[in-house]
Amino acid sequence: MFTREVIARVMQLSALALFFLAMGLGPKMVTVQGPAHAPAKQSLGQSLADLQASVDAVAALPDMHMKQDMSDENAEDTEGMAAPSTDDAAEGAGMSGMKDAMAARHDLVSATAAAVLANAERDKNEGERRSTRGAHAHGNLESLWVFAASLLLIRLSVPIWLTAGAGGALILGSWLHSGIFVGMQYGVPGLLPLLKTGAGPFLLMLGVGLLGLSVLLHWWRNGAGEA
Repeated sequence: MFTREVIARVMQLSALALFFLAMGLGPKMVTVQGPAHAPAKQSLGQSLADLQASVDAVAALPDMHMKQDMSDENAEDTEGMAAPSTDDAAEGAGMSGMKDAMAARHDLVSATAAAVLANAERDKNEGERRSTRGAHAHGNLESLWVFAASLLLIRLSVPIWLTAGAGGALILGSWLHSGIFVGMQYGVPGLLPLLKTGAGPFLLMLGVGLLGLSVLLHWWRNGAGEA
């Protein structure tokens, strides 16, 4: 049979479970590592390698054309048995300068790509840290709120259905809100659709409203000085 004591104990056990799960995210906020993020990091690493390979290939194309042109010019010079001239020397110097410019361009493209990819990795890690901190804070605060509400409900002389309604709404609301955030950080799949329903915040507000109604009803029956 449900009594205020039983309802309060269930609320306290639920709050403690959520609290310790949220506290377990503390080390992850520092390291931002774990099985849940391993696939994403592998995918990012593969993307980095593919992008770098593409940059190298694009930057190398002008060098290939330049080498082909130089080969054609050398073949023509050999066939014509042309003697070296000042124009040929100037042209050779120009080709050397072009080659140096293309090498500098390759270095610039590579450095730019490395900077962009480093920023992407940093932004990804910062996003993970923020989501972990959010889950950690929400879990702690809502679990403490549910625990405090259980200590209050057990002392209010109100109908049992009102106590059960307030306690049940707070339990479900905390797990469907911060509990989902915490579960996602541990890699539990399929939680995002539940979060998008908005049931967690609604149940939390309902629980707070029923708790307030319980307090007002208790005061109306016993006086504001009684608890």
